[in-house]
Amino acid sequence: CMGGLIGSSLAPPLLDAIGRKRFMLLNGVFLTCVLIFEALSVSVMMMVIARLLIGISCGGSTVVVPLYLGEIAPVSLRGSLGTLNQFA
Repeated sequence: CMGGLIGSSLAPPLLDAIGRKRFMLLNGVFLTCVLIFEALSVSVMMMVIARLLIGISCGGSTVVVPLYLGEIAPVSLRGSLGTLNQFA
């Protein structure tokens, strides 16, 4: 919950700085590393930290994916893709 709040707050300035596509690629690499860290965690504190970092990544994705879909979608599908993204 806290990670999502942090990630969704940090994402907009990063999107402006590095772009949406590059942000999604870096976020995917970051999420993969954090998932491996969580899988190899040996204490509760390591797992809590991993869950916080996963939340940050998911919060960033929640911001960037609808924006990116709106940019790449044809005009006739923009509303549908934006709505369906919320259901996924």
